[in-house]
Amino acid sequence: HTATSGPIKLTVKEVRLEQLTPANDKIKTALEERNPSTVAILKVAIENNGVQPVIFNIDDAKIIADSNETTVLNPKLSTVLGAHFEANEKKQGTLLIDFQSKPRDIASIQLKVEATYDKNYDKIGDPIILKVPMY
Repeated sequence: HTATSGPIKLTVKEVRLEQLTPANDKIKTALEERNPSTVAILKVAIENNGVQPVIFNIDDAKIIADSNETTVLNPKLSTVLGAHFEANEKKQGTLLIDFQSKPRDIASIQLKVEATYDKNYDKIGDPIILKVPMY
């Protein structure tokens, strides 16, 4: 599943949806004491295919499940990718999104990421809306 915004290419390489039982207190706290918790785990790759640095902030993405639940990435359990991408830079990481919905209620999620900007904060791409099936 791939989408582009200006010179940025976002690819979701792998996705899993699980009911997670926290293994330790750090994870339990990160999941706001929900035990078990429904989590979507996405392995992503982001590439700046341009020759100039850009700003693309996946860390602030909004995630909407088809269960009508809206949430954000869990920063305590996700790879922090940062918003600044140098020319031809590639970053990879794992994003963890926790939901209150049950796994059976989520067939797909939608990632909404703000547009890409150049170093002067001029918009150089459209916002990304990427629908990712969970199964």
